[in-house]
Amino acid sequence: MNQSKKDIFISYASADKFEALKIAQKLEQRNITYFLASKSLQAGSHFQEEIRENLIQCEELFLLLTPNGLKSEWVHLECGAAWALGKHISPILFKCQPDDLPTIVTGLQAVHIEDLDRTIDDFEERQRNKKRNPTLLATQQSIDLTSEGRYYIGIDIGKATINYCLFDYESFSGNIYSHDEEGALYSNSIKTPASFDEIYSKIKKIIEEIAFKARERKIFSIHGIGIGLPGMVDPKEGMLVHTPSFNLRKLRFKAILEKIINWRGDPIKNLIPDGGKNIPIEIDNDVRCATRWRWLRHSPEAQSLVCIFIGNGLGSGIVVNGKMLYGKHFFAGEAGHTTISSQTDFFKSPLEKCHCERKGHHWEMHVCSYGIIHLMKTLDTERFAQLEEKYVHRHSKKSLTYPLAEAFYDGDPYAGEIVDKFFEHVAIGVANYVYILNPQEIVLGGGMIRAFHSRDKASPFFKRTTHDLLLEKIREYITPSFDRDYLTIDFTPKQYLSSLGAALIFKDNSYFEYKHQ
Repeated sequence: MNQSKKDIFISYASADKFEALKIAQKLEQRNITYFLASKSLQAGSHFQEEIRENLIQCEELFLLLTPNGLKSEWVHLECGAAWALGKHISPILFKCQPDDLPTIVTGLQAVHIEDLDRTIDDFEERQRNKKRNPTLLATQQSIDLTSEGRYYIGIDIGKATINYCLFDYESFSGNIYSHDEEGALYSNSIKTPASFDEIYSKIKKIIEEIAFKARERKIFSIHGIGIGLPGMVDPKEGMLVHTPSFNLRKLRFKAILEKIINWRGDPIKNLIPDGGKNIPIEIDNDVRCATRWRWLRHSPEAQSLVCIFIGNGLGSGIVVNGKMLYGKHFFAGEAGHTTISSQTDFFKSPLEKCHCERKGHHWEMHVCSYGIIHLMKTLDTERFAQLEEKYVHRHSKKSLTYPLAEAFYDGDPYAGEIVDKFFEHVAIGVANYVYILNPQEIVLGGGMIRAFHSRDKASPFFKRTTHDLLLEKIREYITPSFDRDYLTIDFTPKQYLSSLGAALIFKDNSYFEYKHQ
């Protein structure tokens, strides 16, 4: 028996031997090993056992589908075995169409044999990803690579917009032919309604919309709906404990939503996993969701990481020892409420109390959008009015964030003074994180960071890029003896990471470990 492990198992009908040999020849040209029954089976071998062993040991299965293959018992058997083993399956079409795919591989991206190079390119990319991220996060025991379920819905409820997606878990391992660059099969966003009653209604419609999109793609089962919420979230109780964005406290969000959704209606009823009464729903803090995606997708080797998102408020997600940190009462990472000054005049801001109604100058008050507006008015009311009149009409959003950024890049000295203070306050908070957690990586994101951070654009006010300016300010607050240069500080321009991270809840062991404590 040939025990050497092959990269690719080529499944084909014997009548299609010539086309299968073409595939083998292409693989040989790329130095990719393969198992092809007509070439690999040795005389006198127990062919059934050898086929089984090679299926178990191979990296992936290339499935040659032809009119002959669709009728072949062995092709269906090998395809089913590969599916059961969790192997990546790449359907290759010859004289048939994607609509002809067997049910077990419906929804997979199929290519015609003329585009075989593309399939091989994708295989090589997946192999490179495995080398970059060895066993992905299996070594960290944070993500479950084997749990049942491939398709998930992710929803992020923000103060301004609701972002949502249909997520294909297989794309997490690099298979993103028909997906966007982050792995979503389908993504969209809508404006957030003013009341939570309306939000429930919108979520119901979002789930129905995604269900229709799933059916269009011949997806017949969705294994979970993950939802990211702003504020303090208790996943154990399914409760939104406190959200300043909507001025709500102790809202049993999950239970209410489960009652509102019509689980027996079309098309949702057809997507419920076998034996279930509904599609499972899990909730988490929106920034933890964004952190989960940013970490697992882009920095899976990191054992410690902090993501800080600054927009209408400030929140952070913390990874320690390869697991998301929740804390005893689920609000680890609420860094916006850390006090950085007890004196009102320290930052020359009129805000004596945070919206949480606690005393002290909290970090969020000096970096989020509403805090910056207060700072602008305090420094110079007349210049604030002039900037508002000159720039706001150019932007569709009511927020002053992007008008301020435009004025800043135009060289307006008043805007430059505001942004300088903003960066100063960001740097103070980031430096505190460096001292307390000593993380491998800190990632900054959110609307305020997207508006002002640039690796390319230099402000006339500072004569250098804002990227360099912010890093310089952060390092000013870290003592040289602390080895300031060890730290990796990155920035994310993405605004829909939370919906993707919400979809990934169901694969995150640390989430369920926390829930069952």
